[in-house]
Amino acid sequence: MLFFNDLSQLLSSKTEAISEWFHIFKKTKAFKITAASLALAIAILYGFGLYCNHKRLERFAPEKKVYHMGDRIAFGENYMGMYTTANGYYVTFTEAYAVDFDEFVSESDLDRSQIISWLAEDSTAKISPLPYLIVVNAVFENESCTEDWDTCLDNRNFILYSADWYGYNLMELSHFFNEELENSYFIFAPPGDEVNVTMVFGFSEKSFSRKTWENINKKDVRLNLTYGPQKIDVKLDIEKKKG
Repeated sequence: MLFFNDLSQLLSSKTEAISEWFHIFKKTKAFKITAASLALAIAILYGFGLYCNHKRLERFAPEKKVYHMGDRIAFGENYMGMYTTANGYYVTFTEAYAVDFDEFVSESDLDRSQIISWLAEDSTAKISPLPYLIVVNAVFENESCTEDWDTCLDNRNFILYSADWYGYNLMELSHFFNEELENSYFIFAPPGDEVNVTMVFGFSEKSFSRKTWENINKKDVRLNLTYGPQKIDVKLDIEKKKG
């Protein structure tokens, strides 16, 4: 028992001595230099870790290419599904314009109440939940793809986006303009043939402000063709129709 008491006293005295030494050492120039060096070393290691992580993500991230309207864009070996590719397909975007919902259905001679009920999923709805529309026209060419008839592009995967918003293709509206397609979701053309496709993207009032909508033609609006391993963006020249 006496041994443990002596050991406890010895440790206590040593602890007090170390504490007193550290208290004095904190006030010295050497401590400040040591602390600064340690902080710098930690910062360098942290920065190096961020750099390595960025390089890792860059290595495995899809290659990104940006095209413009009028460019003939090859899908190449980009995936359309788990086992199929879009190799042999090309697309050229010919027109992109922004228009208010009411003007769009009026010019297109569509049933306004029917379209609203579809969009709102409410047969009694009177106002469209998506008053802002962006319409994109494109020509899809099948130059050499000889896969089965169901090997085709799914236009539900195309995403329209800008810096702080994005939207998806509205099949409820788009299928009115794609009579050549057997299925409004899929884009298919026989080898050596082409098909004209219209895609309508809808946006609610929460998507962006009225001011943004009025100046939509000045925004950097892009259409992402979401097929890996290559990420393809198309920069659209939006025309603003009066609404």
